[in-house]
Amino acid sequence: MDRATFIETLHAGRAEWEALLAEVGEARMLQPGAAGEWSVKDVIAHVTWGEREMVGVMRAHALVGSDLWNLPEDERNAIMIAGQRDRPLHDVLTEERQVYAQFVEQVQALPDEDFTDARRFREMPEQWLPWQVLGWADGLSRAAELAPDRRNGGYSRRYLSASLETYLRI
Repeated sequence: MDRATFIETLHAGRAEWEALLAEVGEARMLQPGAAGEWSVKDVIAHVTWGEREMVGVMRAHALVGSDLWNLPEDERNAIMIAGQRDRPLHDVLTEERQVYAQFVEQVQALPDEDFTDARRFREMPEQWLPWQVLGWADGLSRAAELAPDRRNGGYSRRYLSASLETYLRI
């Protein structure tokens, strides 16, 4: 996937995400059940964490980030969400918008080659496609959702959006 397609897909996914969050409304964002036991606020915090991690990868041009990546997915997610639970919803929403803006800024600054050549990122296995790694939080790649490797664990924005759509019907 080239940069233009990545950005176009990113913006389309963002529009869906924002429409979904608007439909949920802030009053329901603290209720559990959006994705398992997670509230919508937890989902937002999770996506924000992933996007922040990918901002670091793009800035460093290296597979860098939190030590939480070294933990099993469920343990990593539990620790990350526990660290966000007591934060006010307004703070989580504000941070989400700020981190997404940084994510988009970094994506736009990358040359096309950075989306397809893993050798351009230190410590990234050569068989990986950087656009899949960078896009995991936004669900740009189903393969990225399912891969067990260090950078590809977790739930994508698209997966979580589907969970939120189900949540709205409850």
